[in-house]
Amino acid sequence: MTNENMPLPFLETIGLTGNEASLYELLLKLGEVPAGKLITEAKIRRATAYKSLYSLESKHLVTHRDVGKILHFRPEAPTRLLEFAESQHQGFDRAREDLRSFLPELTSSFILSVERPVVSTFEGIEGLKRIYEDTIREGKELYA
Repeated sequence: MTNENMPLPFLETIGLTGNEASLYELLLKLGEVPAGKLITEAKIRRATAYKSLYSLESKHLVTHRDVGKILHFRPEAPTRLLEFAESQHQGFDRAREDLRSFLPELTSSFILSVERPVVSTFEGIEGLKRIYEDTIREGKELYA
């Protein structure tokens, strides 16, 4: 099923900016085109368009070539989007693991900077669930 305007909102959720997503969608529709025509069609500022196009190129989603003295841009195959999304996912996984390894140190710094024990109050069933989850996660005795 094809759509003339091809709105691809998920492009921003995988890490593209709004301008990058718009330009990539437009390139999918137009194919290889001169930069000037692409910028005119996209209705964004020239400097912003070039910045976004080169960013797309660094993400391996767009390529350019000189035809005469005119830059032409073309989209890479849409399968590159999946590769890009997977690389973003792997980056987030690494960041999450790094955060987990540094969390005790960060928590210790937080507690020292506040210079008092952390006291939290919980109410209701959700509060009890949170207390039990914290107790299990910490693996220490609970003093009430």
